Amino acid sequence: MSRSATFPSVLNRRSVSTFFELVSLGLIQAGCLVGTAILIRQLFGGSVMLAEWSAWDLVLALGLLGAIAAVSRWRERICAESLAVNYVHEIRLKLFDAASINSLQPGVGVQIVRFSNDLTALRQWVSLGFARGISSTLLVLGLILAIALIDRVIAFAVGATLAMGVLLATEIGLHLERRVVRLRASRGGLANKVSEILQHLPTIVSSGRVGKERRRLERASDRLGQCQLKRAFWQGLLRAMVESINRICMLVVVVIGLLGTLAIGVLAAADLIAIFAVVSMLNLPVRDLGRVYEYWKNNKVARANLRPLLSELDRAEAPSVRLRTGSGSVCIRGGRVGPHLRLEDIEIEAGARIAVCGDNGAGKSTLLHTIAGSRFDDARSQAKIYLDGEMTRRLTDRDRRRAIGIAGGDTPLIAGSVSKNIRYRLPRAGETEMENAIQDTGLSQFIAEFPEGLMTRIGKGRYLPSQGQAARIKLARAVIGYPRLLLLDEIEQGMDSEGRRILARLIDAYSGTVIYATHDIELARLADRIWMLRDDAIDVLDPGRLARSKTDLKFIQKREVFA
Repeated sequence: MSRSATFPSVLNRRSVSTFFELVSLGLIQAGCLVGTAILIRQLFGGSVMLAEWSAWDLVLALGLLGAIAAVSRWRERICAESLAVNYVHEIRLKLFDAASINSLQPGVGVQIVRFSNDLTALRQWVSLGFARGISSTLLVLGLILAIALIDRVIAFAVGATLAMGVLLATEIGLHLERRVVRLRASRGGLANKVSEILQHLPTIVSSGRVGKERRRLERASDRLGQCQLKRAFWQGLLRAMVESINRICMLVVVVIGLLGTLAIGVLAAADLIAIFAVVSMLNLPVRDLGRVYEYWKNNKVARANLRPLLSELDRAEAPSVRLRTGSGSVCIRGGRVGPHLRLEDIEIEAGARIAVCGDNGAGKSTLLHTIAGSRFDDARSQAKIYLDGEMTRRLTDRDRRRAIGIAGGDTPLIAGSVSKNIRYRLPRAGETEMENAIQDTGLSQFIAEFPEGLMTRIGKGRYLPSQGQAARIKLARAVIGYPRLLLLDEIEQGMDSEGRRILARLIDAYSGTVIYATHDIELARLADRIWMLRDDAIDVLDPGRLARSKTDLKFIQKREVFA
């Protein structure tokens, strides 16, 4: 599928036949409306077009037209939903692609709103707005045509009334759009707060801050409620105006028919009855057209919300390069990484050990993810990273997961068994690869303690491993299959002395290239070179210098004091 940021067209090769069927069904319904007007007029003796038809023939014909119109509307609903499902399906996949490379990384709550509310607005626009708009427009045109066959003056007056309704709806819609924008922003903010509170609930409770967080949630909920009430005001006004159009059209028919044309004997009573019958059918298509405008406004706001995220797709390079055979040499072509860090050109030979050190916020994690080609910082990153001659951000998923293993203290485990977590990067890893990863990370002693061994399921409401156990599982996931490039982001967090000893042995004996961020001085000393991140640049140090430089020792160990 194309990774272009442009919104897909509602009409594509798969949906064009559905669209033409939708138009055909609208024409059928409009034809039924015109036929109904003619039959009603004939039934009350106002026409000689069907003089040979009996009253029962006319009634049966009216019933048949009603059945055809009902079946057409039923089929139209299916076609409309089919268009919407295909459209939203494509956008959902684009949204996922964009979220996987987005440098802005909005909060979880905002992303949930995008995947739910914004996509719902797009779906409603296609199925209940775009599709129903076509059908309702054809019905209204058919209605005006049916009236024009009887009296052109009344048809013109009804058309003018509808046009005035459209102008009023446009003015109300401008106010409604502003309320929808504020409502969606408020809903996203509330979802973010709820997500944040639930994620940190144990800390909130243990710190005695439940009351404060509850008040924050209460204020956010109140703001959302006020936005909903303001939207409801303009939404209700729009719907009331739409509902009143049908009654105004009825009044127009009465005034013109009774005081004008009927008074001079031009319009027969049967014609007036037929016009009333047709105008009474105006309520449904006009109501649908009113909702079409509302759905269009919601769709407009949703598209505006999604466009900045999807625009990341235009800046991202498609992952389409196959990795050549190699042993893990890394080449960095300098440039900015993240918001601050700036790199010079650096060559890393295969099998090297590079320790990345620096204060919190110096850019260690960003640097490792950039080296991995995760593309989370494409919008701000200018540096280009090559693994054995190929740019990492352009590698196919298959080659990336085979060649690069990454683990960090903040990298979450996934819901599922311990076995699934270890194999997540390489689902088809064999038993030998699995066993080697377990042995190399010292995980076997923990597996024996898990309730169901490797089949123990991890997740909320199930088994929750300790921080040290989780670190070993993440490490095993990174090293399974022995990728040529191993990236570790402070994976030693939470490990006991035995865990750190095993980690040190793994780093020292690993067959590929290892780049690891750490605050552990003993782990840093295992490196061939140390990249000290400070003053928004990399200072390359010789590990032997650490024994002589108290400043560097304190800098590396700064976080360890609080660990």
